Amino acid sequence: VLDGVDSDTTIKGKSITNLTLKNATATTNTVTVTNSTANHTLNLTVDGAGYTAAGVAAAQTVADATAKTVAITATGSKSNVLVSTGAANTTFTTATIAGSAQLAVNFDSTNNTALTSIDGSTATGNLTLTNTAVATTIKTGAGNDTFTVTASSTATVTSTVDSGAGNDIVTISGGLNAGSTINLGAGNDTL
Repeated sequence: VLDGVDSDTTIKGKSITNLTLKNATATTNTVTVTNSTANHTLNLTVDGAGYTAAGVAAAQTVADATAKTVAITATGSKSNVLVSTGAANTTFTTATIAGSAQLAVNFDSTNNTALTSIDGSTATGNLTLTNTAVATTIKTGAGNDTFTVTASSTATVTSTVDSGAGNDIVTISGGLNAGSTINLGAGNDTL
């Protein structure tokens, strides 16, 4: 558990698969997890990380170059994180989001080039997802969620969008390939 971290931090160990980031409000920091176990799952719990005491966004970066899945749980106060795996990373393929707290996540699509699935369908807090360009499946839960979905550059690859309940804002960038599905769920949604 990193509580009130106020500087860049590196945590090393093959067994590190759980990280809790709390009350990180002072500055924008990077927490680097160095786990030599390939294709592991990083379970990331955030609580009050990524906003200053005045409520101004100051995203906390969590970096793990060997994680295949990042499972984020948002609890307590709202959080704002950037998930980084390093330049041109092809290991990180799946993200899941759960929890009841408001959460903003930057998925760094420039570097996370293999991230295909973001599943926040069990989350009940409001989600704001950015830099999701390579993901072909995006699902969110019961909160008022905001995200953009982009068509795959491969014409035969379809997209699946399900924003769940809540008053969601979903932006389609560049259209979607034939056979893609969009389900906005219950609520006053904007497409």
